[in-house]
Amino acid sequence: EEIMATILDDLTTATPLEGERVTYPGQRSAETRRQNLAEGIPVDAELWQGALALAG
Repeated sequence: EEIMATILDDLTTATPLEGERVTYPGQRSAETRRQNLAEGIPVDAELWQGALALAG
């Protein structure tokens, strides 16, 4: 666990390319999941209307 914490710390404090950020595998997915749980899953309005029409 300590080794993993050290690796993640090294990764997240590394100097990124300009305009980018350094992430570790699964980080973006975890962030998206947290956001979706808090705010709901974003759905294109036109697709949503189509789904509602199909549902009757």
